[in-house]
Amino acid sequence: MTTGPCIRGLAKLLATNSGRYVARLHNGWIRDSGGNAIAFTDGASGGPLPPMRSIPSIKSVPSIPPI
Repeated sequence: MTTGPCIRGLAKLLATNSGRYVARLHNGWIRDSGGNAIAFTDGASGGPLPPMRSIPSIKSVPSIPPI
């Protein structure tokens, strides 16, 4: 896969070695030809919320004594 500049700004076009358009990379987001976000890099901005890398732990709830 190769990349090249995009006329519409700082985005880069992603293409196969034969030159077929695959996606574009802009602000850390890789988008398909329909504009859907399909992947992201660290520090991506301006797109949907990326998935959480880990879920923070929560404190356990103390048990309630029986009545």
